[in-house]
Amino acid sequence: MWYDTVGHGHPPALRCAAESFGADRLVLGTDFPYETGAVFECAVSYITTSGLAPADAESVLTSNAETLLGLTASAGAAPDRPLPAG
Repeated sequence: MWYDTVGHGHPPALRCAAESFGADRLVLGTDFPYETGAVFECAVSYITTSGLAPADAESVLTSNAETLLGLTASAGAAPDRPLPAG
């Protein structure tokens, strides 16, 4: 099971989720387009200032979503299968 980080900038909620489910099961969530401006920015920036270990924060911001979506971490890498037509 995966969880997003929408906690409206509340570090204790993020740390509780990481402790309960594992930081490797958290992906960035922002509530965009319903939250914009400073609230949107806080939804991203609080991940790195919440008290999570730096490696866990980095995973939440990058590799966890790649894992969930089955993407490769290599920049510019082609998907394993063709993307559906538009």
